Amino acid sequence: MSVAGDTKLELIVADSAQVQRIVAAFRDVEWPLSAEREREIASSLGWRLDRQRARGASYYSGMLDAAGGHSDVGVSSSDGNVSEVRVNLCNFSREHSSENILAVRKSMTECVETVLGKPTGKQRGNAFWDLESRGRIWIESIDYTVLLHVLQPRYANIERAEERLGIPDDRIPGTGDESDYL
Repeated sequence: MSVAGDTKLELIVADSAQVQRIVAAFRDVEWPLSAEREREIASSLGWRLDRQRARGASYYSGMLDAAGGHSDVGVSSSDGNVSEVRVNLCNFSREHSSENILAVRKSMTECVETVLGKPTGKQRGNAFWDLESRGRIWIESIDYTVLLHVLQPRYANIERAEERLGIPDDRIPGTGDESDYL
């Protein structure tokens, strides 16, 4: 799309039906989630493997192929099991206004609500759902993109403990006086 001689990158947003399938798949997983089961879920969702690494994998979901063909799903693992999954829900660029990104976050939150109901809570406008499996799903706007972020129960429990203790979500461990939180 071109406006007054300037080239503007089109904002590409993930398909709601595909996002709902992803949410349903991770809502129903049993933790710990092995790498083998991760690959089965990825295959059932139509994801194509980009790279396999010692501590995870990256996939193409197909939802953002029109945005340049970069892998848009990142899976992190530890001890042979999945610890978190990050799915880009839109392409990202400094060219997109914060209003565009916030609109995508709002529409994706509404999309997830159709599968999981109302969010368990919010932090800085980012909605999260605590799952029966003790995992957690987030819709987060980070920098210039929106993510669907799935956390395994151990990581979700750390977040819940920090919330109970009143530890700010933007705190960076080891950078200040931690005695207020211990």
